[in-house]
Order: sequence, then C-alpha cells, then structure tokens
Amino acid sequence: MSDPNKDGTDIMMALLMGLSGPRASKAWTESQQIKAESFLTMAEHWINQIAEENARLKAEVERLTKAGDAMMDWIDHQHDDSGYPHSEAWEAAKEGKGQP
Repeated sequence: MSDPNKDGTDIMMALLMGLSGPRASKAWTESQQIKAESFLTMAEHWINQIAEENARLKAEVERLTKAGDAMMDWIDHQHDDSGYPHSEAWEAAKEGKGQP
C-alpha cells in the first residue's frame, strides 16, 4: 500500500487489514484530499454553469431591449406628437421604474 489508490479504496484496505499508525493516517488524509478535490471540481463546474447562464441572460436582455427601442422608434414615428405615453412607460421600464 505504498502507492495509495486515488479512488479511496486505500482507506478501506487499511481498515480491513487493521493497519494503524502512519500508513492508515496517510491513507485517511489522502482520501480526504481526494474528496476535497472532487468537491472543488464540482463547485468550479457549477460556477462556470452559472456564469454561462448569466452571460446568456444578459445577452437576451440586451437583445430584447434593442427590439423594444426599435419598436418604440417605429411607434413614435407613426405619431407626430411627442410625448406619446407608451414612450415614457418604456423608458421608465428600461430604468427599472414602475409606470410614470
């Protein structure tokens, strides 16, 4: 057991064989390190998934905002009077405000 297995079977062998002292302690430490590395790998994967989803949502918000701006420009051009009420509502919504 000088080369412990990376899948944690080394600690099981140590327990089954009744090993004690430094070899069992080393096997235990290495198995805990493997668990910690696995957890970090899963956490990194989760963080990457969240970052990708965040980027996707930001792009979607930008696309929809541009579409809304284009639609309001078209509506404003259809009406000669300035201050069309829907334009004000759209601008307030883009700023995160309620109805004006």
